[in-house]
Amino acid sequence: MPHRDPREVIEIAALKHRAAETRSSAAAGADEASKRDLRERALAEDQRDRSLCGGKVANVATVISIGVGLLAPMGVYALVSSRITGSVVEVLGIVGFTVLALVSAFVAPSLVQAWTKAWNLRRLTKIGHGFDVDRYLEQLSCKRSDGRLVVELCFKRPWDSELRNATAEAVLEWVPGLSVSSWRATEAGETLHIESTELVLTEHYSGGNHSAGSSSYTNYPAHGCLLRIASEVVPRLDAANPVTRFDVEIMGKVCPIDWEPGGWGHA
Repeated sequence: MPHRDPREVIEIAALKHRAAETRSSAAAGADEASKRDLRERALAEDQRDRSLCGGKVANVATVISIGVGLLAPMGVYALVSSRITGSVVEVLGIVGFTVLALVSAFVAPSLVQAWTKAWNLRRLTKIGHGFDVDRYLEQLSCKRSDGRLVVELCFKRPWDSELRNATAEAVLEWVPGLSVSSWRATEAGETLHIESTELVLTEHYSGGNHSAGSSSYTNYPAHGCLLRIASEVVPRLDAANPVTRFDVEIMGKVCPIDWEPGGWGHA
């Protein structure tokens, strides 16, 4: 076997070591990127669900479900407690129903939120008129501190000049909280442009005596405005002149998905 220069041997070993380090670093970077991507997807999905399931009615329903989850098992125990005999059996019964009450209190709100989410998704799919549900859900997945809902409606036929102004004014009366309803010329033709007022897209949860509470982002104010337009405006206009396109945009500066209100913290 030919004799190698020791310096050559050392250089080859160093090259192999650097190559191994590069491969290890690349693998670690890819793994970290994959974890970050999964986390961002989970945060975006949580933001979308919070936007779909917000509102006072949903919040009240969640609180009621917690109460029902706690009290229902206790009520059942009160009915059957007279039939339970023996101190050991009685203790086991109390423990069992207490555990059941706690589990129910955690499960019930999840069921309410799942039902609310499914109900809202069904409402979106029934809008029709070219409304892009998937694109809208992507917008609900973004975090904004404030913004405006912008809707543009296209129609099958041109509107009579006498009805144009009356129609735009009527939209403002049908849905309180709108700031703009006007006709604009676009590539798709004459379009009814509708805008909401500036919306606050954060909500604050009050804390206890020794807590300042917390805040979170939610697009529910924009989502609620969209549902009112879809139910109060579109059917009336569609009856007079078929709506052929329903475009929606939530305007506002998008924050990083891992931020919480204030911008300095992370989720």
